[in-house]
This record gives sequence, C-alpha cells and structure tokens, in this order.
Amino acid sequence: MICTKCGTENNEGAKFCKNCGSPLEASPAKKPPVKLIAILCGLAAVAAVTAALVLTHRPTINLNKYIDFSTSGYDGYGKISYSVDWDKIEKDYEGKLKFTSKAKDYFSKELLGELDPVDVICDNTFTSLSSYDGLSNGDEVSYSWEIGENLEDMIKVKIKADEGTYAVTGLKKVDKIDAFEGLDVTFSGFAPDGTASIEYTGSAVASYEFSLDKTTGLSNGDTVTVSLYSDDPEYYINNYDGVPAEQKKEFTVSGLSEYLGSYADLSDATVDKLKEDSEDAVYAYVASDYSDDSSLSEIEYAGYIFLKRKDDGYSTDRNILYIIYKGTLSHAEGDFDTTDVYFPVKYSNITREGDEQKVGDESGIQGYSDLGSWWYSTKGYTNPVSAYVDFVEANRDTYTSEVGGGFEKFADYESVTSLKDITAEQMDAFSETVKGKVESYIAKDYSDECKAESLSLAGEYLLIAKNQGTDLKNNNKLIMVYSAVVTHEDDDFEKTTVYFPVTIDGVTKLGNEYISCGMGDIQGTAYFTGTWYYTKGYIEGEKMFSDLVTAQRNTYDYEMSDGLKTFGE
Repeated sequence: MICTKCGTENNEGAKFCKNCGSPLEASPAKKPPVKLIAILCGLAAVAAVTAALVLTHRPTINLNKYIDFSTSGYDGYGKISYSVDWDKIEKDYEGKLKFTSKAKDYFSKELLGELDPVDVICDNTFTSLSSYDGLSNGDEVSYSWEIGENLEDMIKVKIKADEGTYAVTGLKKVDKIDAFEGLDVTFSGFAPDGTASIEYTGSAVASYEFSLDKTTGLSNGDTVTVSLYSDDPEYYINNYDGVPAEQKKEFTVSGLSEYLGSYADLSDATVDKLKEDSEDAVYAYVASDYSDDSSLSEIEYAGYIFLKRKDDGYSTDRNILYIIYKGTLSHAEGDFDTTDVYFPVKYSNITREGDEQKVGDESGIQGYSDLGSWWYSTKGYTNPVSAYVDFVEANRDTYTSEVGGGFEKFADYESVTSLKDITAEQMDAFSETVKGKVESYIAKDYSDECKAESLSLAGEYLLIAKNQGTDLKNNNKLIMVYSAVVTHEDDDFEKTTVYFPVTIDGVTKLGNEYISCGMGDIQGTAYFTGTWYYTKGYIEGEKMFSDLVTAQRNTYDYEMSDGLKTFGE
C-alpha cells in the first residue's frame, strides 16, 4: 500500500505509514452483486412514477349528478326551474381541488389566496333549458352545459357535463274555458278608413278582458286581432275558475263600403252611366250658356283621368274621375276662331257597397278658356295638355293617376323655350291664324275711308317664364307682330305704319304637333297723330317693345326675330 504523503510502500493492510506515520487510505468497498443493483433501481423508478401521478392527478366532477329540477303551475301552463348543488360539490371534493400553476395568469396572488376552486367552477359553468314555461305533464325538457374554455387551465379538475332531459310531472290539472264565445267584432265606415268595435255577450269572462289591436284605418280583407289582457293562467283560475282555451282570435274585415282604387274597378255599367251623364252635362251647358251665334259640333269621347289619393296625402276626395268629351266650337260671325274644346266632367268619392257602385259627388264641367277676346269664353279646355297638367301634374304629391281612353297621349308634351323649338311649318301656321285675326279686325272695325295695305309679318317675340310651372298658359307667350300701312282717303291723318301684336299663350310641342292655350286679341291702342282716330295695335314700335317685353322682364326672359330688333333689344 503506497503512502499518499511520502510515497513509501507499506505492507498490505497497514494502517499507518512506516516512514512518516500518516494514516493510510482504506481499501475500496466491495461492489454489491448485480441483482441487488437492479432491485434498488426498480424501487427508485416506482417511487418516481408514484410521485408524478400524485402531482398530475385531476379529480372528475360529473355535473349531471348535481343538477335538480322543479316544476310549478298548471298543466299546459307549467314552469320549470333548476339549481346546481354547489354546496354538495364542495363537500364531496373538499381538499381535492387545487389551482394549477397557470392560475396566476388569471388571478392576482392576493386574490388567488382567497378564492375557493368550487366558486371558480361555479362562475364558469352555465346551464340552458330547451323550454322554461308553457309546459304540460309528460313534456321532456332538454338541458345542456357550457363550460368556460379556460377552467381546466386554472384548476386541476376534469368536468363532465353531458346533455340530458327531464320529464315534466306534477303540474295541476285545470279546466279550459271558451272566453271568446259570444264575442263579435263589428266593422263600419268606408275603406280604407273603416272602424272596428267589440261586442261581447258571453259570460265566461268579463267584457273588459278584451283588447283590439287595430280599430281604425281598415280595408276589406284586413285582419284584426282580439286578445285577452292577461296571459297569466292563475289570474283566470282565481277569477273565472279556468284557463282560456286561446289567448287571441283573428277576425277578417268585411262589409265595409270602399272607395274604388283604380279605373279597372269601375263596372261596365258604371262607366256607361257616367259617360251618358257627362254627355248630358255638356249638352245642357251649351244649350243654357252659349249665345245663338256660337255652336258646338257633336261631341265625342276623348278619354278619362282617374286619381286615387295617396295614403300620406290629404283631401276630401278619396278618388276622382274625369270623363272627357271633345267638341268643335265656332262662331257664326267669326268673332273667335273655330277651335276644339275638351270638356272634363268631374266625379269623386266613387264607392262600392257590395255589388253596387255609387258616386259621392258630381262637380260638372271643369276648366275655363278664353276664346281670343275678353267677352268670349267657355268652360273646358281649348288646350288638352293644360287639362292633363291641371289634373295630373299639379296633384302628383296627393294622388296617383291613371290616364286612358286616348287622353294619355297628352302626357308626352314639351314646353317651348326658344323660337327655334317651333318648326318653320308651325310658325307659318301660327302666322296665318294671326293674319286672319288682324284682317278680320280691319274688315270689321275700320271705316270705309280707312285703308290698311301691305299687311305682312314684321316678326316675333317669345317670352319664356323664368319659373316654369304647371300653368302652361303662363310658361311662355309667342307674340306675332303684323304691320300694315294705314291711310285715310280724305287725308284726315297721315299715312302711318301700324303694328298689330297678337299673343299666343302656352305654346306646347306634342310629338309632331303644336298646341296652345289660346290666342289673345290684338294688343295695344294708338291714336293717329293729331286726330281722334284710333286703332288697335301700336304706331310707335319702341312703345310696343316697352309694353310687351321690357315691362315683363322681371317675370320673363325674351327672344326676338331680327325684324323687330330695330325697336329695342
């Protein structure tokens, strides 16, 4: 054995060095047998696994074992409630539930020290039922659970929560009563403003138990619902010894008189009758109001306009029907030009009561038109577009409209806003008409000593309203000016050029045609210089321009042909 201090070799088994006296190291212990080593290692492994299981074990809580249900009320009207016995869970798992190491990610250290794991499980567990009320004995109510997704990250636990069902029992039996026996709903008035009221002669409940969801604004075919005020069965059991078999009942509105909503709703018999009445109205008017020199041709049907009041509009007339007839009006002496006149006869508030149709109001011929001079006029319209605008365009905010029977063509009109909007052919036609008016005036009103020669078209003014509206007559004015040289055979006045302006109101284009609201008389009056002789028209062109154009510049823009520009632009 070698001494580790001085290196002297000593006898085997010596305890001290023979040279320096230092203690010698003991010989290594003998190795245990291999079999013993294996046993010791196995025991160590078992101990380690056991420790790991202890550390990772999670108890399982089956929530279905802790939910209780209770029912109350009456068969058919029962209610169900539930509760989870968290106190029992806490008792059954006392000391077995621990927070995980991750719990600190959800709770503060201080709060974690105060929390109970069962409280956390309770806060993260939610139960829902398929039904809560309106239940009968034998019904099955299913239930399900919703568990917070982070619960098992916070607590060492396994939650078992299967869906389940509960059979309803124990609800009290109750008699059914027919609360609606003896109840009627009465409808009255005119659709769409009919009214409803309740009449109750029954005895199952008191009459004040009913309410009606809608009592006004009704039309045939609508439905109204009568409901009982309360839906609590105990209220009826306590007060009427039973539960109503039904809580509400629907009734269909019928029997109301109704305003017709379209022309198609008119029966053939009604249309024929109104046409006949309209013809009678026109002929009666002509016979009583026209002069002997005025005559109207045989009239013909020209169409209809039907208006229906909108829901949000206001008017005493719920519907309006115009039956329109047309005739040609003339004067034996030519005091006004032969012209077509449209006579709209107005009917309103046409209703249907069962199979019978009735007219509420007949207002006669509508509209008024001048016939070229202030002392001749007629009811009706010489311009049918004006009738369309007055009845349809002016009422768009209040009424929807249907136009037919041929009168619908007058909807496609265009206002004239420039001289170039009038074709040369139409301008010639207007010119000839105006020329005839001037010639007629000269022939009738000038004395034999006065002569008007070289009658010719001097030009045109067109006044265009700055604010275009539904009164076509005022939207534009075409003034055609003819001139003639006037002399007196005895030279009572000097040879004078006279200008004869004639206004055509509301010139409107309709497809390839042009129509107007009528032609006025010759405008202006002038005295021949130094005499008492006078004439319609103007002798001074500048005054004509001032009166007819400049004086209306606040209302109208204007345009003129070259021939009149010498008097002012």
